[in-house]
Amino acid sequence: MRPSSHFLVTAAIALVLVGCGKAPPPPFGDAQSAFDEHAYYDARIILMNRIDAGDESGAAKLLLARTMLQLGDGYAAERYIDQLTETDLSDADRAELKAHSLIVKGKPRLALKFLESEVSPALTSAGLYQMRIWALRETGDLAKDTAVLVEALQAYPGSPDLHALAGRYYQSTGEWEFAEEGVRRALSNDPDHYEAQLLDAELAIRRGDLEAALTRYQSIAEKYPGHAIPVVNVAGLQLDLGRTREAEATLKSGLTVHPGFDLLNYQKARLEFKKGEYEEAARTLDRMVMRVEDYTPALILSSKVALKLGNRELATVQLLRASRKEKFAEEANLIMADYGLD
Repeated sequence: MRPSSHFLVTAAIALVLVGCGKAPPPPFGDAQSAFDEHAYYDARIILMNRIDAGDESGAAKLLLARTMLQLGDGYAAERYIDQLTETDLSDADRAELKAHSLIVKGKPRLALKFLESEVSPALTSAGLYQMRIWALRETGDLAKDTAVLVEALQAYPGSPDLHALAGRYYQSTGEWEFAEEGVRRALSNDPDHYEAQLLDAELAIRRGDLEAALTRYQSIAEKYPGHAIPVVNVAGLQLDLGRTREAEATLKSGLTVHPGFDLLNYQKARLEFKKGEYEEAARTLDRMVMRVEDYTPALILSSKVALKLGNRELATVQLLRASRKEKFAEEANLIMADYGLD
């Protein structure tokens, strides 16, 4: 995810001017606006600039802690959380942020232990329920404790975050009616809720309504330009629907904003394959940071490119790997049968 141009320019100019002693740092409101728009890199730049210029306010440190959590840096977030006083945030909010930092540090079991042993049972909030559910999902234990979902939603029926989490869980278990209900309730409380909108699009794909999914992803991409995933899915659906020119325009724009995002390059390789540009597709796949072996759709595409370029040996190895994944076994086996590969 790359910064939006508006906030990045503001922050960059401010950094230069502050260094020259010619202007104060950007106002706190710019950081809050960037955070609200999910432009977390921009928010971080503005807030760190303000703190470097002497802003020791709890509001700045709290927003920076929340920003670092959104950027996945639990260690940096903890440093700012520890600097906050009782006046800056409630006990429930502090516990929520602490649990969040443990989860993003890859320690969901420690987060659960913290919530169960160090947080008073009398302390409750929608955010604390959210962290508990998230940690249980990360450890794979949510299926053993689904009562927490019911309890959370009964306590906080207006929380879009909790309804979106519930919807995501029921999607994973194949309980589609409950998943759809989770999305509906989340969006009724917050029509712009990012995660709920993503899940809504995924459920539309499952129903076979690609047009509805495309419309939803386009809306998300417009509302949250700092996120690459909606753009990836817009391009992917445009390719699925045979709208090659639209996909090409989407990818050109998307890769300008997110040039190193692997899944956009994967969709670009799909486009090049459809256009018969096999060597270019191979080069695009090679530019991906992740190995194609670690993303099965890219592995299958790479095998198809290899076949077009006459490299049957490489294609065979890749398709055999792909066939070991249950979800992709049928497609991989069909390609091997079509080309007479062993």
